[in-house]
Amino acid sequence: MYKHSSVTEQIIKAFYYVYNELGHGFLEKVYENALVIQVRKQGLLVRQQAPIKVYFDAQIVGIYFADLLVDNKVIVEIKVAEGLCDEHEAPAASLSEGDRNRRRTTAKLRTKTTSEEEDLRDCANAN
Repeated sequence: MYKHSSVTEQIIKAFYYVYNELGHGFLEKVYENALVIQVRKQGLLVRQQAPIKVYFDAQIVGIYFADLLVDNKVIVEIKVAEGLCDEHEAPAASLSEGDRNRRRTTAKLRTKTTSEEEDLRDCANAN
């Protein structure tokens, strides 16, 4: 088992359901919107384009917008491509560097840390 495995398993099942229903050939936003519908049907909380603060040397250097944030625990990045390459994984991988509490469950799914949870609560309260 890995961190947040029950949530990521539900997301993966939802992804396969969406892909099997829609097939290939659509833009990322179509899959994102469909995945939101399917994940919500499973009773999970989903936020689209969720802002996450990016830090360097203990200072905020920017904001990263995750395609989906599920149950305030798992970041989902949706990519439409013939194959995945390093640049598809770079944003999620960069967020997890140097933090042993985070785990990416697949190339496009990654869990977040307690500090990100605080940032996300701040964003949720501001919106």
